[in-house]
Amino acid sequence: MKGKIALEEHFATEEYLGDVKRFFIREGEDVWQRAKGIMCDISGRRLELMDEAGIEKTILSLSSPTIQAILDTKEAVDSAKKVNDYIAEQIVNHRDRFDSFAALPTQDPEAAARELERCVKEYDFKGALINGFC
Repeated sequence: MKGKIALEEHFATEEYLGDVKRFFIREGEDVWQRAKGIMCDISGRRLELMDEAGIEKTILSLSSPTIQAILDTKEAVDSAKKVNDYIAEQIVNHRDRFDSFAALPTQDPEAAARELERCVKEYDFKGALINGFC
């Protein structure tokens, strides 16, 4: 297939969505349920929709507000590692269709640099996505 490359296509884990539910639930319970179903799917319906849209490859990134919304620094560092390990595991058998940007714990710049280096070297991630969060 010679098609498009989609950048910054969001994914989430159920655990992560639980942490950021307050950002979705304001829009209503139906929005929350729909978001869970779409963003937690990595290689099922997402692949079908990619094929329908002529998307050859998708670069995945953690849904906003990402790790930047976690106020506790240690929790942010741990969460980034868990999320990055999760997405690497999900895409390992579909590397022809998926790549990823790392989620970084910018609350600790040194830990963020180490996590980026780990994800690029260990998982061949294509970089990082950092969302602004105020």
